[in-house]
Amino acid sequence: MIGYVLLVGLAISLSAIVFIYLKLYLPSEKPQCYDDVELSIDEVVCESATPSGNAVRVTLTNRGLFSIDGAYIRVGEVGRLNKTLVNNPNTDRLFPCNGVGIELKPGETYCESFGYSGSTGEIEVNVEPFVFIENKPVLCSKGIVSKTFDCSP
Repeated sequence: MIGYVLLVGLAISLSAIVFIYLKLYLPSEKPQCYDDVELSIDEVVCESATPSGNAVRVTLTNRGLFSIDGAYIRVGEVGRLNKTLVNNPNTDRLFPCNGVGIELKPGETYCESFGYSGSTGEIEVNVEPFVFIENKPVLCSKGIVSKTFDCSP
């Protein structure tokens, strides 16, 4: 009987030690995106067809209080959850239209054309911004914006 009590006590002690040891290695707080990050989609235009499909021109304005480092720009059918990512957020940063700077500061505008080989007709564009906090990209899920436009031939 004493052996069982010692065995259970040893197991509980070891599990507590392992729990405390592993808790030290986990980050206590995940970086959060700023509350006042806000993008607006000023214009979305379906440009003339290219050999690989259509081209979509997107114009964004930073209406928030913080600079925005990049964004995931997705285009697809209205109501569809999985849309096509048309930019590469790792290399396609949100440079201002005037070409000065490496981030989109408050009040600045971003404009770029992207190839899109999806369907035509009523199309939706979603933009999810991100910022770098402590040299790590942090998604701003509260700042997602969408706009519907007509991309008929």
